[in-house]
Amino acid sequence: MSEVIVPNLLSPVVLFFVLGLLAAIFKSDLKFPNGLSEGLSIYLLIAIGLKGGIILSQYSLPSVIGPIMATLLIGGWFLLSYSVLCD
Repeated sequence: MSEVIVPNLLSPVVLFFVLGLLAAIFKSDLKFPNGLSEGLSIYLLIAIGLKGGIILSQYSLPSVIGPIMATLLIGGWFLLSYSVLCD
């Protein structure tokens, strides 16, 4: 069990989340330079996408089409709700 937990807790995504959480708790004025901030954002998006893509590739399309469609429908509903509220 620890062979799954430890690598997940030490992944860059979780570590950056913990860093942000600690900075918010201690009301830190933590600021990254703009270039570093953009680079970290791109790195985290790629890391999340690759990790999710690798796991998703282990499943067949028919087994994931339901959750994919539900996610798209909920996202579309939120988008429409937000656009109606902003008008």
